[in-house]
Amino acid sequence: MKDQKSGFIRYLKKQIAFCLFLIIIISCKRSNTPAFGKIDIFSEPDSEITYLSGLASDVVYIPLETSENSIIPHIMDLKCNSGSFFINTTLSELLVFDGSGRFLVRLSQQGRGPEEYVGIKDYDVSENNDSLLILSTDKILIYQLTDSGYVFSKSIRMPVDGPGQIDLLSDKENILLNYTGPDWDKPFRNLVIDFNGDTVNSRINNYMYSKQGGPVTVIRTENIKFNFENRPYFKEIYND
Repeated sequence: MKDQKSGFIRYLKKQIAFCLFLIIIISCKRSNTPAFGKIDIFSEPDSEITYLSGLASDVVYIPLETSENSIIPHIMDLKCNSGSFFINTTLSELLVFDGSGRFLVRLSQQGRGPEEYVGIKDYDVSENNDSLLILSTDKILIYQLTDSGYVFSKSIRMPVDGPGQIDLLSDKENILLNYTGPDWDKPFRNLVIDFNGDTVNSRINNYMYSKQGGPVTVIRTENIKFNFENRPYFKEIYND
């Protein structure tokens, strides 16, 4: 009986010694782990921008010409391209001004005809402004610049419905389409198509899933594409 008791005590001591050894090893490792700084999102900012001069050394105000055809009820989107301003006012029309603010063109072709669009989801312009691409619900409309304004040239049906952004690539022969929403059923995140609507390249949607019942809350612009130093970048819902 005494031998069993002494054997148990020796076993217990070994277990305690082993546990103490592990604690020491873990403590040493933790001491070498770099400490992470804490960010207080409710603290006051280190600096505050009060005037535009804090962002730029020179600010130029350009008054836009006001006429019956150039009234701006809203600004949904504004792009500056080759010295001209393109303003999407109501998701149904585009107003174009030159660099001095002079009104040039008004494009308003909302409808369901072959040369019309249901709405303007996005748009892009060629480098010299001679080609204008309108992304509508189920097609792309291409307009060419003439002396009388932008005139319809052709339309392209979507190979897959649902893109939210359009970009005319630098080769002027291909179009980049970006799916901006967290779509669970779309096989692609990006498509490159030519002016015949044929797919040239694609990037798959790695976050497809089977939709379950019940309400779903999404933000339609969780995935965006932007350019920096003439290179495309993609900001997605789960990664950059």
